[in-house]
Amino acid sequence: MPLSVALFVEGSGGNVPSKQEHGALARIWSEILPTALGCTSRPRIVPMSKRSLVALDRSKPPLTGTLPLDLLMMRELAKQPFDAAIVAWDLQPPWDPHAVRCRWRETLDLYRLLGGSPSLPEPWRSRSQARYEALTARIVPAARARPHQLKPGEIGVLCMEPMFEALLVDEPGIRAALGLKRSPADWPNLKRKNVRDPDHSLLGQAIDAAKRSRTPGPILKRINGDMFTRKNEWGAHFLECLLANEATRARLLKRPLVRRLREILP
Repeated sequence: MPLSVALFVEGSGGNVPSKQEHGALARIWSEILPTALGCTSRPRIVPMSKRSLVALDRSKPPLTGTLPLDLLMMRELAKQPFDAAIVAWDLQPPWDPHAVRCRWRETLDLYRLLGGSPSLPEPWRSRSQARYEALTARIVPAARARPHQLKPGEIGVLCMEPMFEALLVDEPGIRAALGLKRSPADWPNLKRKNVRDPDHSLLGQAIDAAKRSRTPGPILKRINGDMFTRKNEWGAHFLECLLANEATRARLLKRPLVRRLREILP
């Protein structure tokens, strides 16, 4: 019997996205990506804020209105038990787009804090601690014997660098997804590298430019919003369009985020 997996994923920067945005977030992570990767697992999606990861560290002042990840996991286990979990978060926090972050450091901190959680039940706590010890024993971060494959009671991690939307940045793919035959005025340079906020600086500006074009595509009426108000819906649309085209699909499937998800998800 396949593992039942709960995927705790950062979505829309808030603790609880709207019902519409939650549905789009679930489509991205439980339908579109698993299908594209040929995975048998269809994880249950639990939206979270990155603040839930920050709140794990009890040595820091508590964050009002934020449930730490270990307590969030306990709540979801009580609702509907699951065998294993994946935690997916943006490296770049929405409240500080200029912060200097390290994916390896955040991964180690997450396993360390889960392994030392006073609330997380067994075997989740001890297996998180074991994973932390295994990672810190590496000579260099990339020195691994094999990819991490989930087992019962284990937590896989997926740190998205700098954020999920970086996966979607593809010049011809985004233009086609917006129903454009050519780039309109004020079209952003989607070939820019190392952009810290590709959701707004690249994809958001592309949507805005498409709205101002002489021949806006019908998708702009169907998704009546921008990357602030309808981020997950735009993400699901762009993802489906990129996967539907042979060239853009090949590029997308080579991205580090997709390769890591393929390794972790059963």
